[in-house]
Amino acid sequence: MDKILSSLPTNPGESWKKSIYLTLKDKPYPIFIFKNTIVPAASVWSGMRVWVDFFRSMGLNKGTRILLSLPPSPGFLYIFFASFWEGFSLAIQTVPNKATYNTETEKSLIHDYEETDSHILISNMNFSFNFLLVNSSGLPGEKNPKSLSLRKTKNPLNSEIRLLLKTSGSSGNGKWVALSDRSIASVLQSHIPELDVYQKRVLSILPWGHAFGLVIDLLVAIFSRCEIVRDKSDGKNIKSILDNINNFSINYLCCVPKTIQDLMSHPIGEKTLKNLKGGVIGGAPVSEKMAYFLKKTQFRVGYGQTEASPGILLGKQGVWEERFIGYPVGCEARLSDSDELEFFGKNIALGYWSTQGLESFPQNEWQKTGDLAQKKSFGYVFMGRKDDRIKLPNGYFLDLETVERKIINEFSGIETIMLYFTKEGTLCIYYSSDTIHLERDKIKDMIKVNPYKLEMIPKNRFYYNKKGSLNRKATIDAILNFQNTGLKL
Repeated sequence: MDKILSSLPTNPGESWKKSIYLTLKDKPYPIFIFKNTIVPAASVWSGMRVWVDFFRSMGLNKGTRILLSLPPSPGFLYIFFASFWEGFSLAIQTVPNKATYNTETEKSLIHDYEETDSHILISNMNFSFNFLLVNSSGLPGEKNPKSLSLRKTKNPLNSEIRLLLKTSGSSGNGKWVALSDRSIASVLQSHIPELDVYQKRVLSILPWGHAFGLVIDLLVAIFSRCEIVRDKSDGKNIKSILDNINNFSINYLCCVPKTIQDLMSHPIGEKTLKNLKGGVIGGAPVSEKMAYFLKKTQFRVGYGQTEASPGILLGKQGVWEERFIGYPVGCEARLSDSDELEFFGKNIALGYWSTQGLESFPQNEWQKTGDLAQKKSFGYVFMGRKDDRIKLPNGYFLDLETVERKIINEFSGIETIMLYFTKEGTLCIYYSSDTIHLERDKIKDMIKVNPYKLEMIPKNRFYYNKKGSLNRKATIDAILNFQNTGLKL
């Protein structure tokens, strides 16, 4: 393990070749268990070598941009490691396990193909444009590498870019972020010893095209020589998750709070979670109720952003408080004068990527996260997005998420609530409840804004992202397009 960690490319001019060789060549572990096949590390090495030879026959150079559009599979692993071995810039599109071809699939793929300005697209689905097909064994479907032509691109090769991953878009449209060898390796070097996953049985349910699922979950498990079971439902089916945990004696799981919430509602969910030996929960803050339960488990919190490759904060096992997000690991963290969380370290990504090329992040400056936080004795607590802090005419600031949380904690019958300021400056309070009606007199001290609009909305008008957090834009669009609903006070 120490040899692998020390071989990771954290310095200029270093590559992934030694790390990959030590991890895969002639090794039984890590071992990957998919629905219909089991693939040991040595087989991943063999599949990777086939792709390396194929790419070399194509005459690809370091920095060639490849868009990989595959579900979690042996082929994904072969191409991933071949790209790292050869020094390509790999853009990964998140593809569900049961993805099928349709016009929307092709439209999405073309959009990402153009946005990443990739030279070549690799997929296992037949599209109406030029691409490299992967066969059912995860190997090249084209026998003549020289027959494939590379797409003409706007931007030159950039060998410093190793990964292009898209942000979740929780606070707007997702952006492509360019990660370097150093940023990825630094997170692995700092997180692997802390997480202590060595040779555990890991259930993989997170998307491999997102930074959390790829780096903190998959790569940590791979370089820790784990048994990795891929859930066939991609974490969407609770029964499938529970079956995998029981059938494969899983003892480690990374997931978002929404998954924990769904598992807690299952008859055997809480008992199953308490039996696990570890895992990281991240992507969204946890509620007071969930934090109380998680104190009885060996899970820990994780916080990060794609722009940080993605690790910034971690918690200790079993240490939980409402909205707790951890303490810095592998980097420095601080709060600005406006309480915005900032980070500094080798984990800083190269920058944002678009059709216009790389918009570089200053590597020697503190990076803003856009998240508000408070520092406690046990670590940092998430207080909301900076974009959701509104300055009132009287000069005071109103933190929308803080007020929403206070109202939910005060009135147990409130299921969901969202505060929204119109362009005209009017505060609108939308909520859903089957048991109570909010009254102005009872919340006026929490709001400190007058006048404001208070309206009950059907619960199906509130939309959530995959992490379990309220999707404010989708929700407000649905509410504004919905006429004559609820009780207007």
